[in-house]
Amino acid sequence: MYGNGSAGNPVAELEYHPGAFDDVANTYDDYSAIDPDLGERFKLELDRAEELVQRSPETWSRYFHET
Repeated sequence: MYGNGSAGNPVAELEYHPGAFDDVANTYDDYSAIDPDLGERFKLELDRAEELVQRSPETWSRYFHET
């Protein structure tokens, strides 16, 4: 469940819904069509959110299949 982060700090391994990758790619494309910087900012924000969840997984709600 936990991998190694920088300096040996444990981080949670994240699991994604199979459709999430297509959703992210489509949203990135939509934002980039408006403004290329907007697409990059969207990606950076997703990276930041992922890091926050990995560093402190108990802070966030768990997803239970089909709930």
